[in-house]
Amino acid sequence: MRVALLLPLLSLLLLQSSTCEASQVAKAAEPPPFFLQDTSDGLCLSGAVFKRCAVDTLWYVTGSPGEYQIHLRPAEEGGREQCLAKKTCTDSVKPEEVKLSKCAHCGSKKWNILGDAQQGYVLSFDEGKTCLVREPKTNKALTVSCETTEYSYTPLQLNFASKDDIKTMSSPGARLVTAANSGQIKEVKRALKDDVDVNSVDWDQLTPLIAASQGGHIDVVKHLVNNGANVDAVDKDGISSLMEASIAGHLKVVQFLVDKGANVNLKAGSDVNAVWLAAGEGKADVLQYLIKKDADVTAKRMDGIGALASAAVAGHEDVVKVLLKNKDVDVNESDNEGLTPVMNVCEHGSVAVLKMLVKAGGDVNAVSVNGFTALIVASAAGNLDQVKFLLESGAEVDAMHEEGVTALMYAAASGHLEVVELLVSKGAEVDKRHSNGGTALMECAASASEGNVKVVEYLIKKGADHAVVDNDGVTPLMSAASQGQCKVVDLLLEMEKKKSKNVKPHVDLAATSGGTALMFASGAGKDECVKSLLAAGADLNMLVEAQPEYLDKLAKSIEAGDETEAHVDGINSLMIAAAAGHIGVCKLLIDAGADVLAKDEEDKSALAAAVKGNFGEVAALLVDNGADANDAYVDEEGVEHNLLHDSIIVENHDFSKLLIKNGADLSHIDESGVTTLLQASHRGMTEVVALLLEYDKAKTIDVNAANEDGISALIAAASEGHSEIVKSLLGADADVNAKDKDQTNALMAAAVRGHGEICSDLISAGAEINAQNVDGHSAIMFAYNGFAQVQTLWSRYQSYLEESNEQDDEANSKIIKEALANHTAVVTLLTKSGADLTLKDNEGHTAADFDYHPEVDGDALEQAKVEEKRKQRTKKKKKKKGDKDSEL
Repeated sequence: MRVALLLPLLSLLLLQSSTCEASQVAKAAEPPPFFLQDTSDGLCLSGAVFKRCAVDTLWYVTGSPGEYQIHLRPAEEGGREQCLAKKTCTDSVKPEEVKLSKCAHCGSKKWNILGDAQQGYVLSFDEGKTCLVREPKTNKALTVSCETTEYSYTPLQLNFASKDDIKTMSSPGARLVTAANSGQIKEVKRALKDDVDVNSVDWDQLTPLIAASQGGHIDVVKHLVNNGANVDAVDKDGISSLMEASIAGHLKVVQFLVDKGANVNLKAGSDVNAVWLAAGEGKADVLQYLIKKDADVTAKRMDGIGALASAAVAGHEDVVKVLLKNKDVDVNESDNEGLTPVMNVCEHGSVAVLKMLVKAGGDVNAVSVNGFTALIVASAAGNLDQVKFLLESGAEVDAMHEEGVTALMYAAASGHLEVVELLVSKGAEVDKRHSNGGTALMECAASASEGNVKVVEYLIKKGADHAVVDNDGVTPLMSAASQGQCKVVDLLLEMEKKKSKNVKPHVDLAATSGGTALMFASGAGKDECVKSLLAAGADLNMLVEAQPEYLDKLAKSIEAGDETEAHVDGINSLMIAAAAGHIGVCKLLIDAGADVLAKDEEDKSALAAAVKGNFGEVAALLVDNGADANDAYVDEEGVEHNLLHDSIIVENHDFSKLLIKNGADLSHIDESGVTTLLQASHRGMTEVVALLLEYDKAKTIDVNAANEDGISALIAAASEGHSEIVKSLLGADADVNAKDKDQTNALMAAAVRGHGEICSDLISAGAEINAQNVDGHSAIMFAYNGFAQVQTLWSRYQSYLEESNEQDDEANSKIIKEALANHTAVVTLLTKSGADLTLKDNEGHTAADFDYHPEVDGDALEQAKVEEKRKQRTKKKKKKKGDKDSEL
C-alpha cells in the first residue's frame, strides 16, 4: 500500500472553512464538519469502528498537514471533546486498533489527510509511517504500516455537512433512527415516551424500524412494531425493513416482520425483492423461509439479472442449490444483454457453482446479445478450471463472437498461457481470423498483459503466422510496436530473420493508414522498440501515405460523427515522436540520420509539432540538430507564430538564445509593432538582448523601432529598471531622446520609478534633462511625483501600524525605505544635472507641486475615513430593514 503520491488536504479544508458564515459574536468560527465515509459500503468512521453515518460520526480538523488533530464533533452542545488517536505513541507500525481519546493524547497529534475526490482520501500518521485502514470483512478501524502489502488502503470520501444537514441529523426523529440502528432499546423507549413519531425518517428516509432491522436488533424491532411502526415503509432507495433484514441474514427479524404482515414481494427502486437480496448475499436460511412464504423467486433487477445469476456470480453454492430446486427458476434465464447464469459465473464465480448449473441443464453454448459464450467469458478471465469443465461439457472450442473473435483470441489477448495451451490442445485454430482479419497472435502482440511474450512464442511454435496482415494492413510487428511491447517486437524480428535473411521489406511494410512499425514505436515512445527496428534496417525517413481504402473508411467514420482526427500524409517517425514529446526516441532517430527539416503535406515540421505540444526539450534538441529556427508554428485558430518572439514572451531564455545562435529571424515585428528586441528589453532578458545585438551582422534590427504606442526598446528597458540592457542599447546607438506617442522619453520613464543608475547613464549619453511631454511634464516633475507616491505609502503604513497596534514588519519597512532612498537620489541627480525647477506644465505646475505634501495626504485620508463610515451606516440600515422584512 503506497500513498506517497496523494495530495495533502489542507487546501480543501481551508476552502470549506472560508465558506462558513462569519459569526456575529466574538467567537472563532467552527471548522467545517465532515464525514469520513468508506466508499465501498457508505459506512462512516466513528472512532474504533465504521458505522452508519449520523450526527455522532462528524469530524473536524485543527492544525496543519502532518500535525492535524482530527476531532470528533460532539453530538450535543458542550459534549466531551475527543480526538482520533493511534493506540500507542511508539514508532510501532504493527496493526493496532484505532481509538477515541482525549485530544491531549500523544497519539492524536500527528495525523495527515492525503488524496483527492477521485481517488479518495487516506489518513496517515507520523509522517506517513502508518495509515488508517478498515480491517477486511469487519467494521474495525486499524493503523498499519503504509508500506504493507497485507492490507489495501481504505479510500475514504470527505463529505462536508452544512448547518442544515446537522440540524436534520440532530432532530429527535433522526436520533431515534440512530438509536434504533445501534440497538439502544432504552433510548428508543425514551424517545417514544417523549412522543417522537415511531415512523420518523432521517435524511435518507430511513425509519427507525428499517434501521433496527438492518442491525438485527430484534428487541428494538418488536418494540417499534408494537408501537405502530409501518412494516412496509421504505427508504429513499425503496428498501424496506424486510429487505434490510434479508440482506444481513437476520432470520428472526425476517420471521417476525413477515408474521406482522410485511409484504414479501415488495420491490425496491431497482425492482429487486427480499428473496433476490437474500440470494445475492448468500443467506440460504432466509431465502428458504421467504420461499415458503410465497416470495417471488423470479424477480429480476432492472438490468434483467435474476436471483440465480446474482447468487451464482457470488459463489453461494447453498443458495444456488436452493434456487435450482425451485420449479419456477430457469437455469438458462438471461439478463438484458442475454447473459445467462452460466456465463456470469464463468467470469467471477466458482467451478463448483458452474458444475451445479450445467448439471441442472445450463447451456454451455448459449450466446449473449453481444456474441459472448461461456467459454469466451471464462477464457478472457483466465479461469482455467472453468474452461476445462466447459470443454468437457461440450462447449464449442472455436465458437465465435459476433465480430468473429474466438475464445483463443480473448485468452491470448489477456496473456493466459495455460488457457491458450488448453484451447489449442482441444483443437482451437491458431490462425483463425476475426472480422477485421486479425488472429490470436496479433491480439496478443498488441496487449500489455504480463504473459504475452510466452503466449506469442507458444502460438508461433504451434504454427501461427507471425507475418499475418489484417484488413487494415497491420501486422503483429506493428501491433506490438504501437503498444511498446519491445520483447514481442524482438521475438517477431527474430522469427522474420529465420524466414528471410533480409527483414527490411517486412519491417518497412505500411498499413493502409501509411504507418510503419517504426512510426508506431515512435508514437509509443519506447526507446528499446525503436532501437530494435532501426537495427533491423527500418527506413527512418519513410513518409506516411494513406491508401484509398483507409481514406474512404475514415471519411465514413467522420460522416457518422465519430471522434476521429483528420489524416495528414507526409509525416515521418521523427514528427510523430516530436508531437508526443518523446525526447529519447527523437535522439535515437536524429542520431540515426532522421531528416529534421522534412515537412508534411500541411508544411509542418517536427519542430512545429514539438512547439505545438509545448515540448520545450524536444524543440531545443531539434534546433540544436539543424531544424529551421524560423519554422512558423500555426495555432488551432490559424494564427502564425514566430518561435523566437514567442519564446521571449514566455521568457524561455535558453531556447531564445538557441534560436538566435541557429539563425532565427532577429527582426520580426508582431501585429502591434513590437520587435523581438523591444520584447526582450521590456522583459529584462539581458543575455538575449546582448545576443540579438551581437548576431545582427546584417544590421536588420532597428534599435529605435517603436510599437504602436511609440515605445522603443530603450524606453521600455529604462521604465522597467533593466540597467544592463539600457547600457547595451546605448552602446548600439539607441536614440537616448526618443519619445513615445505622449512625448515621454526614457529619462522620464526611469525617473518616475526611481531608477537612479539608469538616469545617470541616460544623462551621460546626452538625454535632454528639461524635455517635456504632451502634458508639459519634465523628468524632474516625474521624479518628484514618484518620490511623493512612495512617501505617501510610507506615511499611510505608519498610520496603519499606530491605529491597529500591530508590530512593524521589518521586511515591509526595508522595502519602502529603500524605495524612498532611490527616489531621493534621482531628484538630487536631476537637480545637480541642471533640471529646471521653474519649468511649468500645461496647468502651470512646477516640480515642487509634485513633491510630497503631508497636509494634502492627511485630508485625503480623512475624507476616505468619512466615506467608509458612511458606507458602513448604509449597510447596517439595509440589514435592519431586511431583518424586519423577514419578521413580517
